[in-house]
Amino acid sequence: MANCEVEIKVHAYHDGELPPAERKAVEEHLKACPECAKCLEDLRGMSRLFATARLPELSPAALTRLHRGKVLVLEPMMVHISEFFAAAAAALLVVCAAWLWHASARAETADNAMPTWQEAAVTLTGDAATDNDPGANEARMVLAAVR
Repeated sequence: MANCEVEIKVHAYHDGELPPAERKAVEEHLKACPECAKCLEDLRGMSRLFATARLPELSPAALTRLHRGKVLVLEPMMVHISEFFAAAAAALLVVCAAWLWHASARAETADNAMPTWQEAAVTLTGDAATDNDPGANEARMVLAAVR
């Protein structure tokens, strides 16, 4: 059987996994190849043996131990998943904290660089350099209306 190229197809034939055309080809091969026919008969014998085998009954205590063992087997996977989510949450926290710090630093710089329009109107003073500026005249009118 080790020299026959159809060995894999004999197993698939036994399991009913072949399409009709390949199934016919394997059936023709089985008539001509005694090694493959023997392999098929061995597979059928094992199938009959497993079909007639009785499974032992498990006691409730054995079932409980079996289920407990299954949970313990799954536990390392749950630990890895929780470690992943904890790392993702920590990374998200660091990114958000950096963004907030950067945004607050930018806001402080903007506050110190230019006063708001209300502060500008109240703190405007006359100046010879701004007398020819049309915006300065408007600012003086706003200042007069506020006072």
